Amino acid sequence: MFNIKVISLRKYYKCIPLFITLLMCVYALKILVLDNMDYTVQADRLQIPSMVVQAEERIDLQENIFVWALNKTIPMMEVNYKQHNNSSYTQVIKIAISRLLNFDYQDPKTLFRAELSILSELDDMALHVNDPNQNEDMDTREIHFVDDIENNIDDNLQHALENPPVEQGVPTLSGDVTREGMTAPIEAAVGQQTETIQVVSSPIQAPSKVKLDLKKPVIFIYHTHGTESYRPETVGNYHSLNRKYTVINVGEKLKEHLNNKGYQVIHDETIHDHPSFQGSYVRSLETLNTNLKKNDSLKIIFDIHRDGIDKIETLPNYNALKEDSVVTINGERVAKFLFVVGGQNENYDKLLKLAEYIRIRSDEMYPGLAKKTIVKDYAKFNQYKSDISLLIEIGSNANHIDEAIRTTKYLAEIIDSVIKDIKE
Repeated sequence: MFNIKVISLRKYYKCIPLFITLLMCVYALKILVLDNMDYTVQADRLQIPSMVVQAEERIDLQENIFVWALNKTIPMMEVNYKQHNNSSYTQVIKIAISRLLNFDYQDPKTLFRAELSILSELDDMALHVNDPNQNEDMDTREIHFVDDIENNIDDNLQHALENPPVEQGVPTLSGDVTREGMTAPIEAAVGQQTETIQVVSSPIQAPSKVKLDLKKPVIFIYHTHGTESYRPETVGNYHSLNRKYTVINVGEKLKEHLNNKGYQVIHDETIHDHPSFQGSYVRSLETLNTNLKKNDSLKIIFDIHRDGIDKIETLPNYNALKEDSVVTINGERVAKFLFVVGGQNENYDKLLKLAEYIRIRSDEMYPGLAKKTIVKDYAKFNQYKSDISLLIEIGSNANHIDEAIRTTKYLAEIIDSVIKDIKE
């Protein structure tokens, strides 16, 4: 008589998922290895060996077996497979592995960054330092040192400003522009408009006309460095989260004055420089893009900052700096303001023309309120998003918060006057 041994699968059902998982891992590893071999062959400009071709043929056959099982086992895989128009499942698996493990098999550093978060942070910092477009945070003259307080123009640039080249029919910009990072003469911003406005300091072209729908928001105010504070809030080297003493409060007051003049203004109070100062412009660009997408009527953009002087309270001329930071208007101490223009913007000419136009209008209305416009040749400051985009530094850490708030009243009057000039 024959003895028939019955094998009960119930004893092994717990091992089935483990077996399937192991099989999937082996299959994924084969895909990665074969793909890496293919990259190596292509890099060496050699013909693909027959073993690789045969392996790929085997993979195609195996995919027919595994595709259905994987799709039904993991719904996410089926969705990705269909989204990629039923393309090679090899690519779908590699995408899934990279997303799940945050690992790129062609870049071993990603494995260490996934396991040690500090490496990821250091890598991001290195990226910002090496990219000049992202190294704008340690800038906007904040915090600059005392040797760079008012005028860092060298002798060659000063001579060029005092003796500018004159072209027939083209008005030149005034000498009240400080260009940082260069020694070439400052040329006039040339546009299509030929209309000029005559002022005491110098003539300048009027900015191009712009269509504004005043029934909708047209002005956007935000702050890349929203923690910048004024006296008496000196904590954190004049960086505070107490908005009562920061540029955010100043921006809100500017919004109120512009509202009173009939403009709808959006003031975004998002903090971009805390807890990390590095990368502030990257984060503020996201805020700017979000608001522009929601409100296509926004045409005028102001990034409100304040100027800064390192260790200002320890300087022997501290009191003199405080006096130099204000102008008296109607018997009140009012903080001075200035514009900063990024020289790396494609619309740089239009930005500089606008800044100088407003500065000269300020000189007409309130002499001494506006300081020299500063050009940063290596930066953008997100100003390429609009031809009417200005970085405005209202006062500095030498000013009291009340002095900076008073500035917003007069700045709103100046802005209103210019908008009436450029509005179609």
